Amino acid sequence: MEDRPVVDEDTLVIPDSWRRRLYPRRGGRPGPAVKVDRSAGAAMRELVRELEASEPLAERAGVEPDMAEATRGYLSGGANPRGAAVVAALLAGNGRYDEAGKLATLAADSWVTEHGLPFAACAFAEFSQILWDVSGLKPIEHRRTDPGGQSVASTAAAKAGARLRGLLAVADDSVHQEAVDGLARHRRTASQRVVVSFLVPTRHDWVEECCAAPPDTVNEADFWWLLYCSLGSSRQLDLLAPYGVVHHYVWDRSFLVTLADGVGAAGVPLIVRGFDADAEVTALRKLILETLAIMPGDEAFQALVDRADQKYVQPALLAAMQRFPVRTLRLLAPAASGAPKLADLLARHVQTHRELLPGVGPLTNDRDKLPDAPADVLPRPLVDPPWLRTAKAPSPVVVEGLTPPGESRMRWAPGERERWARPDSRHSVHTGPDGWDPLIEEFRAGGDYTPVQMGILAHGPLEQVRPLLGGWKPQMWVAEIWMNLAVARFGLDALPAALSVAEPNPLGHGGPLLPFLDAGVARLMTECLARPKQGRKLALAWFDRHGLDAVALLVPAAVGSPGTERRQAESALRLLADRHGRGKVVEAARAHGSEASDVVEAMLAMDPLDLLPARMPVVGEWADVRLLPQIRLREREDALPADAARHLLTMLAMSKPDEVYAGVEIVKELCDSGSLAAFGWALFERWQQNGAPSKDGWALAQLGWLGDDETVRRLTPLIRAWPGDGGHAKAVAGLDVLAAIGTDVALMHLYGIAQKVHFKGLKARAQEKTEEVADGLGLTSEQLGDRLVPDFGLGDDGGLVLDYGQRRFVVGFDEQLRPYVADEDGTRRMSLPKPAAKDDQRLAPAAYQRSPR
Repeated sequence: MEDRPVVDEDTLVIPDSWRRRLYPRRGGRPGPAVKVDRSAGAAMRELVRELEASEPLAERAGVEPDMAEATRGYLSGGANPRGAAVVAALLAGNGRYDEAGKLATLAADSWVTEHGLPFAACAFAEFSQILWDVSGLKPIEHRRTDPGGQSVASTAAAKAGARLRGLLAVADDSVHQEAVDGLARHRRTASQRVVVSFLVPTRHDWVEECCAAPPDTVNEADFWWLLYCSLGSSRQLDLLAPYGVVHHYVWDRSFLVTLADGVGAAGVPLIVRGFDADAEVTALRKLILETLAIMPGDEAFQALVDRADQKYVQPALLAAMQRFPVRTLRLLAPAASGAPKLADLLARHVQTHRELLPGVGPLTNDRDKLPDAPADVLPRPLVDPPWLRTAKAPSPVVVEGLTPPGESRMRWAPGERERWARPDSRHSVHTGPDGWDPLIEEFRAGGDYTPVQMGILAHGPLEQVRPLLGGWKPQMWVAEIWMNLAVARFGLDALPAALSVAEPNPLGHGGPLLPFLDAGVARLMTECLARPKQGRKLALAWFDRHGLDAVALLVPAAVGSPGTERRQAESALRLLADRHGRGKVVEAARAHGSEASDVVEAMLAMDPLDLLPARMPVVGEWADVRLLPQIRLREREDALPADAARHLLTMLAMSKPDEVYAGVEIVKELCDSGSLAAFGWALFERWQQNGAPSKDGWALAQLGWLGDDETVRRLTPLIRAWPGDGGHAKAVAGLDVLAAIGTDVALMHLYGIAQKVHFKGLKARAQEKTEEVADGLGLTSEQLGDRLVPDFGLGDDGGLVLDYGQRRFVVGFDEQLRPYVADEDGTRRMSLPKPAAKDDQRLAPAAYQRSPR
């Protein structure tokens, strides 16, 4: 995560990445370069030829007499903008809705290449006055009495207009003036005047005319976003103010950056009204907030402050605070009074920007702040992380010409083949009076594989069915029912079919590949290792089954040309080295010669801290370490400096549930476990407050790496509730967190979810996860459950004494196994009290944590 640069607080600075979405204006900020497709004219003519083969374009539905005449003129070679527009509309209406934008862009490029930019601008203006759909064409003025049909403002076809606007913005003066002169003759209706102003927004008189008499807010509302993108002054905004916010739900990044570019801070009231108008369009609200965060002036910043308690706002407020530090001090201070969260933001901001307040003393929330730990006690990844080094890594050594062994083998688990080969009720088949021959012939012909036809896999004669398997590519539903049985009966002969089914969906259909030791299967499994949600569990099972025998299959890719395939093979070899030892993997690699094994040995000897992802993650601004608790070092009274904490965030972001970056374990050894858990929980809460974006799902996963029993107690109620709020995927990820924490308390809560939860899907996944944990411990699920039944540390008399120093409490169970809390004299309490100031500051917190909750 990088701090944003501090800029002139009265200047609009548009991020470089946003400029690619800008609709530019002549003489203003440059927009994206537009490259015209020179082959567009030929492509359009071919489309016209194909469409006219069935019916002349001029005679189609909705083509009025004047349209027909213009169409014939254009198709005969005349430079008729209206005819060009009708042809483009007919082609757009003939295709799917999602192809209309591509067709419009193709048409615009053909107009530019064959007739010039001024003609193309006029043709697009005419194009805007035609509505089209699969039923035909109609002039846009018919919308008032006959709703429906697509226009350039309501479809992706408007992107063609954006291309023309970009070309006009950088055109020679003579070309631009010719286009303006031509467009002056294509301003008949309110909507067409808006389209023309969108193309040439620097004609401010035309834009003001549009603002004074805008399109109808009912029948032509879809043109308003084009009008907003034409604005260039606060006066024009004032003219539109009485109409409120029109058609705001189609706003996108291009709209917002173009509006900001055109009117600057004057556009803030309109943008804020768009934010407040609809609380349901999550993506739009985030875009608006990001826009407000870059807008100069007090109004945008104050809008963020006023909405700081709303979802998604705080990350945008933080970004604005980094951009405008002086404005932050001036506007946040009044709002922070009586608002603890804003007060905390302000305090941390002052701490970060003390240069803005010379002589400022320690802040109230600094009293308990631990000093930064010195660099010489911190490990290398927290001081000099490898991802920040500028030295270029040496090129990997490549050994060419190696191929994996061609012979395939099978390795069955005990009793597995017998189970798979045993038909069940789904595999029943009746051959009929003619026996197997008709079914086998239908199978050979590649017919529609019905359950009866598939039954030959279970019961058909081996000598007749086996030759058919080489070219068999079963449908997915067939694979679900029959593939295990086919593999059990036919062994290696069924491999091509099993592999063809598994490759598109390893998670769903890869199970039948487990017995095969084969180069193609090894390649697929190395891919699956990098896909936690799409087959990694299957790949781990395959590598555990075949062990060192898989090494020879991996080496050719692991020492081959740099790229994804090599990285995946290297990762698989590291996995095997972790399981079986580095030396054994190197020895197995010698099957490909000493040169290859030397490369493998050097690769396995690499420092795990230098194993970085191909693309380093970017930690979002929501994870600001200034807003997270400090991480205290173990048995010390100092904490990780802010930079070191940021490096920890990067480590967490680059980690995966089954591949945690090596530096995380080093940090866990260095730091106090309770402090790390508190940091992790606060990080998780900030992720939640930011809308829990799936791309930052590591913020949930890291609870499994940094969390403790208190994390479990806080997380479990959320896991149980998430499916009811549409959060099934989060709940399933939460199960992985409980398993990763792995303490008896964590496993007890996981087991509890598996036994009783309202949501069947979550319950089933919890049962699967419980079985997985039990297998790893050599237990059954029932045995694991028995082991997890808590005794709560009670003594022989069924009671537990909790010592607070000056006070002691007894926790026990009554005759109906209901828990109770009592004072030493036997007086019952409603609940165990939290430690107070007069209690022993060491004994009381430990006793409270020890209590059964």
